[in-house]
Amino acid sequence: MNIGFGSGDSFDRLPSTGSGQVWEHTIRDDTDLQRHVYYIHWNPVKHGLSQCVADWPYSSFHTYVRLGLLSAEWAATVNETM
Repeated sequence: MNIGFGSGDSFDRLPSTGSGQVWEHTIRDDTDLQRHVYYIHWNPVKHGLSQCVADWPYSSFHTYVRLGLLSAEWAATVNETM
C-alpha cells in the first residue's frame, strides 16, 4: 500500500528543514519543559523577527497569556546582557 511516501522513505527520519539543526530531545521534567517553552517563545526576538515576544503573532505565547500561565509583560524588554 502506498500512502504517499517515496521509495526509501523512513518513518523514523524527521523531514528536513534545510538548516541541518534538527535534534530529538526527551523532556525530562516540568523545569525542562518550562525552559523549552521559554526558548520557543524567545526565538523570534533572538533572531530579529520581532522586538518583543508579544509582537510575534504566531507565538504560542499568546495562548499562555490567555490561559494565565504567563504575564503579558513576560520578557517584554530585551536584556542587553543576553
